[in-house]
Amino acid sequence: MNTDNKINDNLKDVIERNYDAYRGYEKAAEKVNNPQLAGTFRDQAQQRKRFALELAAETNILGADTKEQMESGTFEGKLHRTWMDVKTALSFDKDEAVLEECLRGEKDSLEEYDELIKSTNLSGQPQNLITRQRNTIKNCINDLQRLENAID
Repeated sequence: MNTDNKINDNLKDVIERNYDAYRGYEKAAEKVNNPQLAGTFRDQAQQRKRFALELAAETNILGADTKEQMESGTFEGKLHRTWMDVKTALSFDKDEAVLEECLRGEKDSLEEYDELIKSTNLSGQPQNLITRQRNTIKNCINDLQRLENAID
């Protein structure tokens, strides 16, 4: 596989991850009782949707079609959202359970971004975009951890 195809495939995976996060945050916002937490989750959903669109635009510039990734998401993402349903149904503190799942998902996303940066030879605009998004996800993890500590 040539380098451009590998980069496009990796970017498509990250696009799927962002659409999964978008859908997950939308579901999380519906599940929680705390209005501030719901607002945070809705904001994160929109941010992750923007990330996917930015990456899709960049990937299309590189000559790949990302429509399928934008519409389908991943099996892992669907499973994660289903697990969120189960966990909240069984949990005494639904808000904390949802927050924990969002944190777990963000940590997985951060790992995927780190792997993308490490395993591909990105440069220029794609590198800047991926790095900016990765740093935003890291900040989100910190914010969610602060919220989790405040809820405890």
